[in-house]
Amino acid sequence: MQHLEVNWMSDTDLERLVRFILMKTGTQSPRLHSLQIYVRKSRDDIVDKLQTMIDSEKLFSDYTIKRSGNIIVLKWKKQHL
Repeated sequence: MQHLEVNWMSDTDLERLVRFILMKTGTQSPRLHSLQIYVRKSRDDIVDKLQTMIDSEKLFSDYTIKRSGNIIVLKWKKQHL
């Protein structure tokens, strides 16, 4: 699996979900390199919060994250830290 799409009701616990998925990609889904999350109800600052979490926990070093409306797209290279 290279791409995962998730539907999420709100940005509550979104950081927890993303952390769980990213921590598992290295061992259980090493070919995964993008995550798309449809968030029905999200705040404007959610991308900043996710980026801060990823950087502070050093989950990935080379990635992009962006939001377009209710969709958050996270892409990374296959290499992990």
